[in-house]
Amino acid sequence: LLLLNVLPFVLMALTAIVWGSYWMYKRGKVGIKSPMVATFIILFFLSQPSIVKQNFRFLTCRGLGDGKRYLIPDLTVECWRDDHSLWVAYIIVPGILLWVIGGPCAAGIFLWKNKRNLWKPTL
Repeated sequence: LLLLNVLPFVLMALTAIVWGSYWMYKRGKVGIKSPMVATFIILFFLSQPSIVKQNFRFLTCRGLGDGKRYLIPDLTVECWRDDHSLWVAYIIVPGILLWVIGGPCAAGIFLWKNKRNLWKPTL
C-alpha cells in the first residue's frame, strides 16, 4: 500500500528524466514543459481513483460471530488493533489526505495560477 501511494511520484520522476533526455537529445530546440505537465496530469488523474479506492479498502471492517471486527481484504487482521492501527495512522490517513485533498488542491492551484495561459498552445 505504501508503494501504491508513492508509485505515481516515481513514475513522474521517470517521466521527467525521459522528457529531460529528449530535450537534451534535441539540444534544447524543443520545449518540454507543456508535454511534461500534460504527462503529469494524465498520470495523476489515471492513478488517483485506484489509489483512493485501495486506501479506503483498508478501512472496511466487518464483524464476525466472535464479537470482533476484521479487515475485509484480509480476515486475519483484527481492525483497530496493533498493526492495523499503525497502518491507518502512518500510511492510510496520510495517503487519503495526499490523494483526496492534496492532489486535487494542487491541481486547482496550478490551474488558478495559469488561468491566463490555459488557452495558449504552450505553458
